[in-house]
Amino acid sequence: MRKRNEFRPVAGDQLEDRVVLNHAGFRNPSVLVAGLTPRVQGLGRHNPQPILALINKAFDSFVQDYTQARGAYLSTLSQGSTPGTSALTAFQNYTRYRVELLANQVVSSTLQTTISQSKQHGQGWSVPGLVQRKLDGVTSASNPAFRNGTLGDALTSTIPTMQTSAAAASLDSLAQDQAIAAARVGILNGLNIVKNNDFGNTSQN
Repeated sequence: MRKRNEFRPVAGDQLEDRVVLNHAGFRNPSVLVAGLTPRVQGLGRHNPQPILALINKAFDSFVQDYTQARGAYLSTLSQGSTPGTSALTAFQNYTRYRVELLANQVVSSTLQTTISQSKQHGQGWSVPGLVQRKLDGVTSASNPAFRNGTLGDALTSTIPTMQTSAAAASLDSLAQDQAIAAARVGILNGLNIVKNNDFGNTSQN
């Protein structure tokens, strides 16, 4: 018994204890989340709000990717040659799919916690509904255009064309940047409302 009392855990034992504590009670992150932030693997004491960190990282990645793609598209307009509809169509397609990826990343980020199971009274799942309202909701199944008020609509409706002046194109780009920032704040605020179950409804505790 004396030998057992003198036992000291080795480094491997300490690491195993820490990993178990950090992951206890939570799901492993999805493939999208793990690929997006490979170092964030759970809700540990060193990162008390990883869900918000994941979402901010997703938006940061979106800003970087979209700014680069937009620059490539605008360069075709500044060259003075007529690119036809190919460049415009390509950028519209890119915008759609990149917004949909961002929306999926936001939903995926919440799957680690009970937030993903939250529902408003008489409504569907809160997080997917929030994402559809703020990011990628479409008008209807027969009309795949982004719904008014979504980030997708704000971006696709302000894409400059050959007929757009340089000043207007610059202002459109600023408007797109503001739309992305507004969508980020809207998602973060919405998730805080879902987390606190504060939907403005009067209910008995």
